[in-house]
Amino acid sequence: MRAIQINAFGGPEVIELNDDAKKPDLKPGQVMVKVHSASLNPVDSMIRMGYAQKMMPLPFPITLGGDFSGKIFELGADVKGFKVGDEVYGTAGPFRGGTGSFAEFLVTNNANIAKKPVSINITNAAAIPLVGTCALQAIEEDLDIKKGDKILIRGGGGGIGSIAIQLAKLRGSHVATTVSKNDMDYAKSLGADEVYDYKEQDVSEILKDYDAVFETARADDIDKLLNVLKKGGKFISVTGTPDKEKAKQHDVTIIPFMSKATKAELDRLSKLIDSGKLKIRVAKTFAFPEIKEAFSYFETEHPRGKVVLSM
Repeated sequence: MRAIQINAFGGPEVIELNDDAKKPDLKPGQVMVKVHSASLNPVDSMIRMGYAQKMMPLPFPITLGGDFSGKIFELGADVKGFKVGDEVYGTAGPFRGGTGSFAEFLVTNNANIAKKPVSINITNAAAIPLVGTCALQAIEEDLDIKKGDKILIRGGGGGIGSIAIQLAKLRGSHVATTVSKNDMDYAKSLGADEVYDYKEQDVSEILKDYDAVFETARADDIDKLLNVLKKGGKFISVTGTPDKEKAKQHDVTIIPFMSKATKAELDRLSKLIDSGKLKIRVAKTFAFPEIKEAFSYFETEHPRGKVVLSM
């Protein structure tokens, strides 16, 4: 089978398109999927560059990719609720027990997939799993945003941030966000109540007494965002962790974040998308052999939406 793999760590130049990769083995509780599309996430770049090796060493060759959409090709023992031919989406990254989604076929755990939303095409479905479940977990579970809460979502133009804005508004909260100048109208269209240009405006000096902060964009000045929160406020981040002593001084709670793309969360996202309450934006689609160009675009152009690979 074809697979996008690496045998060394580095930039896009280390990526190889292997036309003779071994088809992955199927174990009980797993499904084999014939991949239709896959999408890029920052963790894919981290794995390619070797930054994730200390956390979870992976043997070469490494098949890249986590998010995917496709059709079930084969069911492992003990798998229920799916049948061969079902259109599904989910995650198949190595940190989740998968074999990598940048391949003609993948194997992943039954618990990491769901039937794709019926209202969108199978290509766009690949853009949802990681960013969607991260936003859903943060807004609805970890922060437990309620009606009337005030939340700052930094990075509202990105994959996670754009979904988080919509989810927070669905729960009746007041949403402030930071984006690039070009994304200000887009953030407003998602429902954001206050939109700030992150290059020109320092929200840590503007916003006060917020109930929650969701950091999705950067970690270099993360401590400053503690100033936005009221006493008893909650802080969660997918990019880094604020200084614990400073958080204690502000009397705010730092919530550790560990994303988990479960079937229940994917099913929840499917319902929101099919009801028209949640929109996903794809910035650009690349053909499978254009993987080096896709990574270069993803890492240098700061795309407005997800970057998708189509088989």
